Formats: sequence, structure tokens, C-alpha cells
Amino acid sequence: MTDPTRFSASGERLQSDAGLRRQIGALQGELAAKQYEAQRRLRNMLAMIRSIIRRTSDDTTNLEDYRLRLEGRIAAFTRVQALLLSDQENGIGLFSLVADERLLAGLDDRAIETRGDDIAICPAAANLLVLLIHELVQGLSATKRAAFPLAVLHVVSANLYRDGAITIEWTERDDEVSARASRIPPWLDDALTYELNAEIKSAADDASVGWRYRIPARMLLSNAGFRERFPDARPGSSARN
Repeated sequence: MTDPTRFSASGERLQSDAGLRRQIGALQGELAAKQYEAQRRLRNMLAMIRSIIRRTSDDTTNLEDYRLRLEGRIAAFTRVQALLLSDQENGIGLFSLVADERLLAGLDDRAIETRGDDIAICPAAANLLVLLIHELVQGLSATKRAAFPLAVLHVVSANLYRDGAITIEWTERDDEVSARASRIPPWLDDALTYELNAEIKSAADDASVGWRYRIPARMLLSNAGFRERFPDARPGSSARN
């Protein structure tokens, strides 16, 4: 039996009870999905913070060093979370992460040169890349500042269809390469490899040291960024937003 058609006093057609129930059901489903997603992200955040706390003890030698490194890493991570809360869909610009970390490290605005196209990275990638950028930029603060730029970050965007990758290259001046070529914490490289399928290479010569991270576009780009670069494809379940 269908609901009878009802009209207001002015003669306007009113929505049926069944229509109202369907609308309410759809809104409840949408709310439940949002609540689930918020809980999932909160669990991921807490797990990441626990990992940072635990892992920081692996690459520090004393309590003061541990405190300074932990404060810096947690601060970098939480800044990104605050930005993501305001815009999950469009993600965060990689170059903005570099600019923020450079400013907080007290480096000259000429210290880091960015080349290539900025990319909007998804939340899962941002959580790890902000820690990587933090470690790279913090390492610069102790170097000689006689020449600029101290470091260059170069983004080479994917030019292949769905299976394309994006390469992030970091090269910096360093007269004492041997002392710093392995300063990226191994646990961070492991996380980038496992979570984002990153391929990592390092290189050094007499005057520079560098790292290259090649990451599949579907693992790196935000939903909006993926659609911009691959308008005919969908990110799919492997785009971890």
C-alpha cells in the first residue's frame, strides 16, 4: 500500500511518510559513515604517535636528545593533522610542508629550492612525508650556510596512466657527507616502503648527498590531486586516504 498524496493548506504537495523515512535513513547512513571514518583516522593518528614515541628511542643516545627529537616529530605530525581536519579531500601541498619546516627550523628563505610541480598529497602520505621532510630540514640547520640553496627538492610528476609514479628528489650541499648520509631513521624508510610502496635510493659525492623516493601516484596523491592528473581514472581502494 502506498502512502496517500498529501497537500498543504496552500495546495503544495507534501513529501510522503515513506519518502521522509528514506531521506532520514540516507542521512543516518551518511552520518554513520562519517563517524566511522573519524574513528578510523583517530585510531591511525594515535597509532602513529605511539610509533613515533617508541621509534624515537631507537635513534637517540640520551634523554635530552630524545626529548628534542620527540618534540620536533610530534609537533610536525600534529601540524599536519590540524590542516587535514579542515580539508580531507584536497590534501596538503608538498611544497607547503617544506616551507613550514624551513620556517620552523629558522632557515633563510633561500635555503631550500623547490622545483617541478607541487602536488596535493593524501592524508596517509602526508603523515609520513611530513616526518621525512622534518628530518631532512632539521639536518640542514647544522650545516654551513655559505652558499644557497643548501638543498633542492625536485618533484617529477607521473606521466604514465594509472600505474604512474611520482619521484621526490632531495639533494643538499654537504662537505661532510660521510657523517650524514644515513641520518634518515631506518624505521621511517621502512614505513615509507611498507605504507606507500616507496622505492628509496640514496647517493653521495664529494660535495652533496641526496635521497630519491619514487612512490606510486595512487598511494601519494589526494583524491582531488589524483583526478587532476588522471581525469579518466579512479584512485581505487589502494589510494589510502
